[in-house]
Amino acid sequence: MNWNQLQARYREMKSYVEWSADDVRRVVAIQSIVAPQSAAIIDDFYTTVMRHPDAARVLTGGEGQVARLKKTLRQWLEQLLAGTYDDTYFRLRWQVDCRHVQIGLDELYTNMAFTRLREQLTVILANGWQGSPADLAASICSLNKLIDLDLAIVHEAYAQEYLQREREVERERGERKLFKLIEMANSMIVVLRRDQTIAYFSPYAELLTGYQSEDILNKDCSVLFVAHGENPGLAQQLDSVFRGQPVTQIEEEIRCQDGSQRWLVWNARRIDEFEDGPNVLAVGYDITELKLANEKLLQANRLATIGEMNTRLAHESRNALQRLRVCTELLEYEVEDNPEAVRLIARAQKAQEDLHRLFDEVRNFASPLSLEKTPCRISSLWHEAWDLLHWQRSNRQAELIEDCQGVDLNVKVDRFRLVQLFRNLFENSLAACPDPLCIKIECQPCSLGSLEALEVRIRDNGPGLDVEARRLAFKPFFTTKTKGTGLGLAIARRIMSAHGGTIGVLGKPNEGAEFFLRLPKQPPD
Repeated sequence: MNWNQLQARYREMKSYVEWSADDVRRVVAIQSIVAPQSAAIIDDFYTTVMRHPDAARVLTGGEGQVARLKKTLRQWLEQLLAGTYDDTYFRLRWQVDCRHVQIGLDELYTNMAFTRLREQLTVILANGWQGSPADLAASICSLNKLIDLDLAIVHEAYAQEYLQREREVERERGERKLFKLIEMANSMIVVLRRDQTIAYFSPYAELLTGYQSEDILNKDCSVLFVAHGENPGLAQQLDSVFRGQPVTQIEEEIRCQDGSQRWLVWNARRIDEFEDGPNVLAVGYDITELKLANEKLLQANRLATIGEMNTRLAHESRNALQRLRVCTELLEYEVEDNPEAVRLIARAQKAQEDLHRLFDEVRNFASPLSLEKTPCRISSLWHEAWDLLHWQRSNRQAELIEDCQGVDLNVKVDRFRLVQLFRNLFENSLAACPDPLCIKIECQPCSLGSLEALEVRIRDNGPGLDVEARRLAFKPFFTTKTKGTGLGLAIARRIMSAHGGTIGVLGKPNEGAEFFLRLPKQPPD
C-alpha cells in the first residue's frame, strides 16, 4: 500500500468512527486538564514498561534512551490534544509506529501501552472535570475515538510489516518459511481446505481463542465462526476466494473455547504452496476493543438521554410524592389512637422516601454516589430487603436460608444502599427461579488488600447464567428478563464500588446463579 493509500485509509477510519468537529473541540478542551499531569503520566508509563522484561529488552540505550523516549512521549501527548488531525499528524504517528516495528517491540505491548495511557487519561479527566456528567461522558468518548484512531494506525503499521514479510515469503515460495512467518504475526491466522476444514491454526489464534491446535485441526470451520451455520454468505465468500478473488475487511465473529465471542476483521486469499492443493489463508485482526468502545459511546448517549428524561420525571414525581406525604401526615393524626394503622402509615412514608431516593438514583446514575455510612449488622439489611419483597413472594414457595454462624457480621455501610443492593439480587432470583425457590446466604471473613473484609455469597436454585450473561451481567441496560431496565446489577456494582468493595457472579447454567460480595468492614472515606 503506497503513501496516498495509507492517508486515504486514515481518513476512512476517521469517517468510520464518525470523528467530527465537536470531537476536536472536546479533545482540545481536555488539554488544560491533562497538561499539568503529563510528567506523572510519562513517568508511570516507563515505570510500567520496565516491569515487563519482554518490553524493556528493546530499550538497550540505557538512561539516555529512556530520556529521549520520554521526550518523544511528551510530544506524542501534546500532538494528541493539539486539535490538528490531518495528513501531517498521520505521517508523524506512522513514523513513530514504524519505529516500534523496526526495533522489534511486540504488538501486544503496544496495545497494553495504549490501554495504560487510556486509563490514566480517563482518570485524570474524571478527577479534574468541572462541567456536567453528560459533557464528561461526551469528552471521554471523543478521547477514546482519538486513541482508537491512533491504535488503528499502530495496527496498520504492524499489518504493513506483516504484508511486507508475506511478500518476502512469496518470493521464496517455501511452505516452511511461510508457516514461520505466519507464526510470528500477532494476528489470528487460519488456513482452510476446500472442504472448509482447518489445516493450520496459528499460535496467536490459540492464545486468542483458548483452543489448542490439536483440538481444532481437521475440524469444520463452523467450530470457530459464529455465523457459519446461519449465514451461507460465509461459504460463498470462501468459494470466491478459492476462485482466486481475495476478500478484504470482512467482519466475522469467532467463538472462543470458553463460549465467549470476539469480533475480527478478516482478509483472505488463495495460496497454492501446499501439497494437498489450493488453500485459503485467512488473517483476522481483533477489533473487539474497538467494538466495545463503540458500545460505550452508545451507552453514554443512552445515559445522557435517560438522565434528561428522569430529570423531568423526577420533577413531576416529587410533586406527587409531596402530596402523598402531606396526606399521610394528616392521616397519621386521624388514626394516632390505632397502633396498627400508625405502623402502616409509617411503612407508607418510608416507601415514599425510598421511591424518592430511587428516582434520584436513576437520574444520577452517571454521577458519584454519596454515602451515609453507619455501623450495622449486615444480616439486618438482607432481612429488610426480604421483607420489602413480601408482596412479591406472598403466593410463592420462597425460602431464605442463612449460614453465617461464627462470623462477625458488623459492618459500616450506607444502610439504604445495601438494602437496595440485596433487594435487586432477591428480585432477580424471584423473577428467574420457579417454585420452590431457595436462596442461600453464606458469609466468611476475607480481605481486600490490607483491609479486613466480609464476603457474602448469595446463591439460588434457578437456571443460572450462561457465559455470555455472566460476562454482561453488570453492564447497564443488559437484562435477561422480559421486563426491566437492566440497571439493577449495574447499580449494585456501583454501590459496592462506592463502599470500596467488589461484586461478581459465579455459577453454571442449570446450577443456579451465585453472586459474591466482598465488603470492607470499615470502608475508606
